[in-house]
Amino acid sequence: MVILNTKSLWLLLAEYAPITIVGIENPYQGWLVKDIEADAEKNIQALKAQGLLTVDEDESYELTPNLRKAVDLIAKPDTIVITLDSSSGLTQEQTYSYLNQEEALYLEHTPEGLRLQHFPNHPDLLDFLFSKLPLPENPKDSTSFSISEEVFFQIALLSIQAKYNEALNLLDETDLSETARNELMEAFQNRQANASFAILKDPADADTQRVGGFGLLAGGDRLWSLKPIEKLSKTFVVLTPTNPEKLRAELAMLL
Repeated sequence: MVILNTKSLWLLLAEYAPITIVGIENPYQGWLVKDIEADAEKNIQALKAQGLLTVDEDESYELTPNLRKAVDLIAKPDTIVITLDSSSGLTQEQTYSYLNQEEALYLEHTPEGLRLQHFPNHPDLLDFLFSKLPLPENPKDSTSFSISEEVFFQIALLSIQAKYNEALNLLDETDLSETARNELMEAFQNRQANASFAILKDPADADTQRVGGFGLLAGGDRLWSLKPIEKLSKTFVVLTPTNPEKLRAELAMLL
């Protein structure tokens, strides 16, 4: 694992320009060239002090093998997985996983800087991502149903605010069965995990680029996968009962 500041990583990615980097904003936006050059030199020296690169006599630099691998994966991924974990009910930072055919790199924004963690294969990355989610091992049998996306997010917000009576009143206005209403409220009142995975395939090629993904909701020892559908010109969320193994297999198929 390596922790870098955003400017250092952006500097290392500059050799691949022009490219679009998903997950990292340009920290030098609006800076003058001379100021960028001066700051870049400071970051080169900081990386050297960390033992992450060596500077040659001609002022070119060479990265350590692990850091070179990390930069290559961020700059030229075959697939990007964007994960948003809202299990706590608080606003969470997105995390990013950059994959080639074999390896993966996980990037997380932390108060200390950008945390980069390399995985030699996709299964190890999947194990890591799911280890961060408190999913029930043996979920209860639950109902499959769909609900308006707008109503679903309203109920989720009210539940985060512990306004359960208001959430229940909103649910009662839907055409969901009593069983579905009770199960959903039980899940929101006893929230365990709420997250989403967005998968971007071939991110550098506009012609072949594809987007997929799904969400999940766990609560009260119930577990559903969440997928949007369009119905009657409105967006609905389809909740399908599942288990951790099925979710992991579904994500693996999308990579």
